[in-house]
Formats: sequence, C-alpha cells, structure tokens
Amino acid sequence: MFASDTKAYFFLECDEKGEYIGLGEVWEIEEPSLERMDGVQQLALQGDREERYFATLTLLEWMEPIGLDACEKMLESKILDEGRPLAPHRLWGKDCAYEELAYRVVRRFGPWEKHELLIKRFLSPDIYGNYHNVISP
Repeated sequence: MFASDTKAYFFLECDEKGEYIGLGEVWEIEEPSLERMDGVQQLALQGDREERYFATLTLLEWMEPIGLDACEKMLESKILDEGRPLAPHRLWGKDCAYEELAYRVVRRFGPWEKHELLIKRFLSPDIYGNYHNVISP
C-alpha cells in the first residue's frame, strides 16, 4: 500500500521490528508503542490524503479519542471527495471510505458528544445524500 521507505509504511504496515505485517495486523496491536502512536497521530492530522485516511482508521480501530478529532477534520476538509477510491467496493468500485469511517465511529469510546456530532455528519445530505444514491443501470 505505502512505499517501503516511508513513515506511513513503518507505522501502518510493520511491527515494532520493521517487519511487514499489514494494516489489519497493525489494527490488532493491543498496546502500540508511544513512537507508533505519535507517528500515526501525526499522519492522521498532517499526512497526505491516503495517509490521513488509513491513519485515522487505525486510531479509530485502537479506540483512541484523537481518531474522532482526525475524522472530524477529514470530513470538514472534504478530502475524501478527491482522488481515487480509498476503499473501493469489491463489485462496482464505488468508494466506501465514508462507510468505513462511520462503521468505526459508531462504536462507543471517548466523549459521546463527538460520536454524536460525527454520526449526524455522516447522515447529513452532503455525505449520505451524495454517496448513497440508487445505482442505475
């Protein structure tokens, strides 16, 4: 996913020894090191589009409240509306990035007010209305 000489590759796809384990296994790390946590937070708030998206998903998987802040900033910037699909649907390729974020936001951790705000944002006409139109032949 990321070039092997980048911080994103190390923090989002490798174990603590620098060995590739993949994003899914990184999400399973129970107690990420302080260095990894700081690196993922930095990517979520200041990385490029792809880094921000996957770092935010990672923080939400780890149930870190800063992931909610990163998600909110991503929604405000409308960065998900640009570029190639980040989470293409396996059958028709439509981007499911909003759904992937929303799925992780509805789990309860951190301040409920932030969850409520984000859930309302995902259900707003500018997101839900634009990305959940009926697919016509």
